[in-house]
Amino acid sequence: MLHDFVSPKRAAEQLDVNRETIYRLCARGELPHVRVGSVLRIDLGAYLARS
Repeated sequence: MLHDFVSPKRAAEQLDVNRETIYRLCARGELPHVRVGSVLRIDLGAYLARS
């Protein structure tokens, strides 16, 4: 499986939503993500494959 990890800003741009929406989706567990220290990366490839 290809993982396309992107920043919250890039994820918001690609999904055409507000960046706060990205953080909210991550907090609810609806958007696959990883946190390395204080850096959040969204697994956009996995999310789009599910959609």
